[in-house]
Amino acid sequence: TEAASLIKSTKKLQLIDVRTPAEYADGHLTKAKLIPLQELEERFAEIDKNKPVLLYCRSGHRSGMALKLLNDKGYTQAKHIEGGINAWTAAGLPITK
Repeated sequence: TEAASLIKSTKKLQLIDVRTPAEYADGHLTKAKLIPLQELEERFAEIDKNKPVLLYCRSGHRSGMALKLLNDKGYTQAKHIEGGINAWTAAGLPITK
C-alpha cells in the first residue's frame, strides 16, 4: 500500500518491472516499463537519473539487486517494492494484463 501511495503521489515516477517478459505478460503494474534485470546495465540510459524510480519484481529479490545497481550508478531517488508484485496483489491492489 505504501508503493501504491507513492505511485499516486509522485509526479514523473518511473515505474520499472525487472522481471522476465513472460512474467510481465502474466500481469504487471499499470504504466510499468519492462526492463528485465539481466538487461538493466545496458539500458540505464532509458532511466532518467533526475526523476524518482520505483522498481519491482515478483518477490523483491531481483528489484533489490536492481536497486543496488541503480544506486551504484548514482540514482539517488530509486526505491523498490519490498515483497514485489506478490505483496502488491496480496494487498488487493490491481494489476494489468
